[in-house]
Amino acid sequence: MAAATSHTLHNDVRDLTALAGHHAEATVVAVTQGLHRAIASRVFRYVPGSLPVRVAHDAVSSVVYGSVRLGLRGLTAAGVTVAGVVTSDREVRWFDTSPGHSRAASILHGVIGDRFASDHPSLDLPVSIRVDGRTRPATPETLAEGFPDPSSRVAVFLHGLTESDCCWDNDEGVVLPDVVAELGWTPVRLRYGSGRAIGTNGAELDALLEDLVDAWPVPVTELTLIGHSMGGLIIRSGARCATAAGDRRWPDLVRHTVSIGTPHLGSWLERAANAGTRLLRRIPEGEVIAQVIDTRARGIKDLRYGALSDECWGEGVVHEDGIGGLDGYIPEPDTIIPLPDQATHHQIAGRLTRSPHHPVAKVIGDSLVTASSALGDDGRRVLAGGQVEKLEVAAGHFRMMRDPAVADHLRRWLA
Repeated sequence: MAAATSHTLHNDVRDLTALAGHHAEATVVAVTQGLHRAIASRVFRYVPGSLPVRVAHDAVSSVVYGSVRLGLRGLTAAGVTVAGVVTSDREVRWFDTSPGHSRAASILHGVIGDRFASDHPSLDLPVSIRVDGRTRPATPETLAEGFPDPSSRVAVFLHGLTESDCCWDNDEGVVLPDVVAELGWTPVRLRYGSGRAIGTNGAELDALLEDLVDAWPVPVTELTLIGHSMGGLIIRSGARCATAAGDRRWPDLVRHTVSIGTPHLGSWLERAANAGTRLLRRIPEGEVIAQVIDTRARGIKDLRYGALSDECWGEGVVHEDGIGGLDGYIPEPDTIIPLPDQATHHQIAGRLTRSPHHPVAKVIGDSLVTASSALGDDGRRVLAGGQVEKLEVAAGHFRMMRDPAVADHLRRWLA
């Protein structure tokens, strides 16, 4: 009974060991074997009379790779067992022991984390409130302890893909949570697993914001929601979920939403990745590489068109597991879910060049998101709703979070 109980406790070291073993087999060995088979098949195809040699070669290589897989499974099982024994019946939260470890957890989740909730639960990152690098449940006691001098005006910060709640901190520029604090708002940082579907995180954000409003130490009079990159999409997804629920209090308290470098109409880089894998599949050697690239997390794939939910992809496109079905060609949607009417929405775009008319700015924007996508207007689709304020700055995708022009914009509107 004790052993069974220990596996229900949070142990990210044990789950990380299992994850490493799984990907050593499913990625490293699979890629090596796939390339080996593709190259060998091409050679044998052009060598007359090579069929007997090919049969023997395929048989031997299958045995070798099978033995390697079997060995890796044994090592993984042993590693998981050792991790469980060493930690006994204690919870292990190694990823929460330092900001660096927290960033590592966020990067790992953002790249391959869409199955963590079911396969490696200790590595999953639900939407949660973070104070000084620690998760705080949205209860009156913990919020009173974590926010000893709360304001009735609350500014909620959501990071982007592969980022964590630490992403707003820096030693070289402005810190936006500090900026809003100077204006009388209480900044609340959230963390979430960016590898999950945007719709999944949006639903959790909706529930968390309702709990936050209910448990806040003083009555909340105003909310501002600030998201960098993917964070802006999750804010919109959360608002969509709240509208569907129909009984939420928090949407009526939202005065401003701020999206910084958010791919409202999609990211050119994810579109390129999808197109690239489709091209790779045209050649035998490229097929296995395409399979590896296509293991990128569902959250990344949602950035292709800025999908807020499964329905945004089209009826029946996403598989029942909530992950599969997005690797082939899927046409761009014709419509876009509008912004909530009751708030002012600030859309901030960046660019790598001084001039917004430079070809580089037009093609890659801030390096990941073009201005037309961040500002919600590509000439075919327009993101509308509420009052919209737009700002374009000469800063890269991550530099925007600490750009003085962005800070000044918030000072003007949130004062």
